Amino acid sequence: METHLMEFRILSFLRGREHYLKYSKVINESLFESRQSKYIYKLIVFYHKNTKGKSLAPLSSLFALVNSRVKPNEAEKYKDVIRKIKKFPLTDESIADEIVKRFAKRQIVKATIMDAVRSLDNDENPDIDKLRARLDEALLIDSTELMDTAYDYFSNPMHRLQQDRDEPRIATLLDPMLDKAMRRGLASGEIAIVVAPTSIGKTMFLINITYNAIKQGKKVVYVTLELSGKKIAGRFDQLVTKKPIDYIEKHPEIVYQSTKKLSQHGGGLRIKDSVANKLSANELSVYLERIRKDFAFDMVVVDQIDLMYSPKEFKERRHELSSIIIALRRVGATFGIPIWSASQATRIAGAAGTTTLWDISEDIGKANWADVILTLSQAPEDKEENVMFLDMAKNRIGEGNPRVMLNVNYALMSIQGANKVKLNVRD
Repeated sequence: METHLMEFRILSFLRGREHYLKYSKVINESLFESRQSKYIYKLIVFYHKNTKGKSLAPLSSLFALVNSRVKPNEAEKYKDVIRKIKKFPLTDESIADEIVKRFAKRQIVKATIMDAVRSLDNDENPDIDKLRARLDEALLIDSTELMDTAYDYFSNPMHRLQQDRDEPRIATLLDPMLDKAMRRGLASGEIAIVVAPTSIGKTMFLINITYNAIKQGKKVVYVTLELSGKKIAGRFDQLVTKKPIDYIEKHPEIVYQSTKKLSQHGGGLRIKDSVANKLSANELSVYLERIRKDFAFDMVVVDQIDLMYSPKEFKERRHELSSIIIALRRVGATFGIPIWSASQATRIAGAAGTTTLWDISEDIGKANWADVILTLSQAPEDKEENVMFLDMAKNRIGEGNPRVMLNVNYALMSIQGANKVKLNVRD
């Protein structure tokens, strides 16, 4: 379909207020090529934002806006676009999502290629990071949620409550009190962050969360930004085999035997090594989109959130960190998965042996966007006794903020609450 004809049909469809609100996530001014189409799009947006109660932007109103805002000698070109909107409407709503997404992807890719060509023609080095970010944006169009997520509060509350009770959740299996406070675990679109000082065991904690999810038959994507993928795999080896690293080195066959047994639960693990390359939430989304056909993941673990970056420039790092966790929440909501991550605590917390919500390094704003914040504390005497203490510093999923003592086995990379959890946790 010719680009301009597609533009006319998209503009025609956006005249409807419901359609404008629905597709505002993927359609913006930059996607239109002609100056006239860009301007008519802006007029449609202006109309919807400033006129209440009207379900359709009348063509007569668009003509009036052109007459009042455009010079008379140029107005005819803009009016011609409005006539084309009337002549080439997009009326089949059953294919609207596909048409809109295809238009958005095509225009983003086309603009990216043209920018690269212009840079080369001018003997300039193309901004590869910028080009890649725009191509990633195009790839994410397909996973953009366009459906209406609102619901009538008074309509069938029993059905809503039953859905809430049956909502799939992935338990931590670390301690019964912890899972009870989280209403059986973390659910789709929710994000939990564990906060601890250096060397307390954030990575070990996330590895145990992942392992316990696999035991529940869940598939997990573990994203590592601090340790190499091979080192993370080695730590999983210790936990899965329940053997120290020196034993595994002498008897490598035990890894095969143990992983084969673990796989019988039906779960899976994909480790993404992002140590050498920067990773943004957008790039993570692209990766997840690429693998989900072959690996239907149920949960994502990011180790750790402080090492991610945002392509948007911020004057202060703390504002960037807040934007990253907001973006991660969107990733969870888009793919319908829970996300676990970790964040560094301040040096003061490490020296004191006690970690609180206010010890989150660089930006306390990270806590605003998390559903659950867990802190890990360990005094020198606690480490000698192989224990640490977990406090639920924030909980907007369920009730209670339990404090749990965790038994730690560093040789086996194992963490377990003093009250052992049975595997038959309802998901």
